[in-house]
Amino acid sequence: MGVMRRLQVVSGVELVGLVNQRELNGRRGRVCDFDNRRGRYIIDVSGQRAALQAANVIIPSGTRAMVTGLVTETQYNGLWATIQGFDRQLLRYTVKIGQGKQLRLRLENCLLGGPAACGMRPSPTVRRPPSPLPPLAAR
Repeated sequence: MGVMRRLQVVSGVELVGLVNQRELNGRRGRVCDFDNRRGRYIIDVSGQRAALQAANVIIPSGTRAMVTGLVTETQYNGLWATIQGFDRQLLRYTVKIGQGKQLRLRLENCLLGGPAACGMRPSPTVRRPPSPLPPLAAR
């Protein structure tokens, strides 16, 4: 397991859609690491660690995340967005990019730290803006 160089440590994430660890659904935790090999966030929930996919983690409003994995609107891949809210019926974030463009994105299309920082290969269409996050020290 390795620390993402630009991982945002985010508190207040909500865990959802878990099948094998159902007791964690609805609980809140803190993203504290990323397992590059498995492609999962490491979430601390009251001292218990869980390795979860982005699709099982609701990022709180106001958090910045990188847009990734879009197939039809690829021009937004690699851009930073701010989470504005989350629609529980549609299971989509509302995000704001730049000065006003809003998108509705699935959980897995918003990553803390971006695809490269999360050990994933970015698509060739990814534009890499300068990151506002300082590198974390290696453990």
